[in-house]
Amino acid sequence: MKHFILILGIGLLLACNSEKKEEPNQVDISSNDEAVENEHISEKPSPYSARTKKTGKVDNQYEVILDSVHISWERLLKDENQRLEDIKRLLLEVSYLPGATITELNSMKELSKELKTYIYQQNNLPSFDVVSNNDVRIDEIIAVIFTFCNNSLDPNKSYPLIEQLKIDIQLSLKETSFLNSNDYSQHVLDRNNYIEINKEALQELGYTNLEPLNSFFASTNI
Repeated sequence: MKHFILILGIGLLLACNSEKKEEPNQVDISSNDEAVENEHISEKPSPYSARTKKTGKVDNQYEVILDSVHISWERLLKDENQRLEDIKRLLLEVSYLPGATITELNSMKELSKELKTYIYQQNNLPSFDVVSNNDVRIDEIIAVIFTFCNNSLDPNKSYPLIEQLKIDIQLSLKETSFLNSNDYSQHVLDRNNYIEINKEALQELGYTNLEPLNSFFASTNI
């Protein structure tokens, strides 16, 4: 009898607990215009986005264009800086060779420093003619450095690292840099055209820095 009462009590207790179980919290998924608009705001905006917090609204198409401009510019800079690092490493490797004199080596190091002056600022890109003249000068400097390196090598020995560095530098100079410049310029052209058509609407959303950007295309520079 005691066992029956005990079992009955346990059953009643379990039944009560089952009835008291709460429904899970319901999440309100009703639309929130401000939240939907703000979720498109990138955590790392383009430096030319200049979004304002006054309206909290963005033009999604313009944001895509700005991100493309920013990403293409960063890719271009990365390649330019890598080329400078490769030239620095090239001269370092040649410095270990008996055929390289200290005087010539120091002269090449000073010459390579000039290349840093041709790393442009996005908000101060020079005219097409200036860029073209600078490209000619860059070619001249690298040609002099390569000649120095070649004259320092023993023709009877192999220098795989030096040769690979030279290949990488030439590839960057003749192909990668050209492709990156064109890619960036096309995105800048898209940005400038979009602003020209939608400037008033962008201003109403609170965008600033709507002036045209220069590119590497001759016809788009201001």
